[in-house]
Amino acid sequence: MKIETAVRFPLYERTREAPDPVRRFLRSAMHDLAARGCVAKPTDSARLPGLIFAIQTRREFCYLSNARVQCYRPSAETWIAQWVRHGEPVHYYLDIGGGYHASLRPGIEDICFEIGLGELLLLLQIHRFNQRVRRVYARGVRFSLVIDNLCAQLINDIDVARTLAYCARLRELIDRLGLSGEVDLLVESEHFSVDHFDRLRDKTSNMLSSGIVTRKEHQTVERFLGRACDVTEAVERSARYRDITRISGQLIDARVDGLRMTQRATPDTICFRAYPGGDSRMQSGQVALKTSVNERVLPFLLTSHNAHEYDFYRADSSDISPARLDTVIYCESVAGTLHLIP
Repeated sequence: MKIETAVRFPLYERTREAPDPVRRFLRSAMHDLAARGCVAKPTDSARLPGLIFAIQTRREFCYLSNARVQCYRPSAETWIAQWVRHGEPVHYYLDIGGGYHASLRPGIEDICFEIGLGELLLLLQIHRFNQRVRRVYARGVRFSLVIDNLCAQLINDIDVARTLAYCARLRELIDRLGLSGEVDLLVESEHFSVDHFDRLRDKTSNMLSSGIVTRKEHQTVERFLGRACDVTEAVERSARYRDITRISGQLIDARVDGLRMTQRATPDTICFRAYPGGDSRMQSGQVALKTSVNERVLPFLLTSHNAHEYDFYRADSSDISPARLDTVIYCESVAGTLHLIP
């Protein structure tokens, strides 16, 4: 891993041998990613939108309750029915952030442009979903991963060249896993420019800010900047975030010809778990692994909010091909910290 700043977590930089449970977890993931060839049972096409929506909203892929998903059903089934009528894969669009991961310790640890366990498990989730759908609909699904890297530039001054390098590495991983028929990328800067934002931007919108941010909002700004900032800057960037994401949504929605999903549900978008058990945005930190007392390995999101609760280091996974992820982050609870793992 390239060191971007002078001071880092010592344990985070140190590479150790991966524990056996972690190696079994990763091998199981690679086995599932290699699975192909589901055979669909004959199904009345009129039933397919409901059946596919039921798979999409299983607990494996969606953290919302059955009652809470009902408001999304009409729109979702309309899109699904359209693709079924055309005899093509059902097309989903999933937002996965600006092309980088937030800092685990702003001001000490830089933001991260690596491809890691989070991306691997996201592709696993998509592939598992596709395999489930293909049992009832032979054409399955296709995902376009939406990366709003112009938002990252306009909100947090993140160099587009760095986010495009992240996109190139993610495309390489998709190809290496043989998933290019299931997954592609919709990268904001490849379709739009800053001029598109300037033409749509309300020049007075930032003036509408209340001038107040909560402590949590302030910390969120800092972790996506990768450094500390004062309240004035946090207020300005929070207002910029609301303005820019509104415009980005308008631009991207105009290009979407399928169901748009987000990792966290919004009033307009249903959620999709980016990793097994996940209910958070993977770009808010790093997806890492921890082990329960019965040696059950669980992925979870390591962020600036919980990093102090763990000792963590990079576990060598370089021989688990074809992913070619040299390391994954493995965490152990700091002595005296209680974590209830189901």
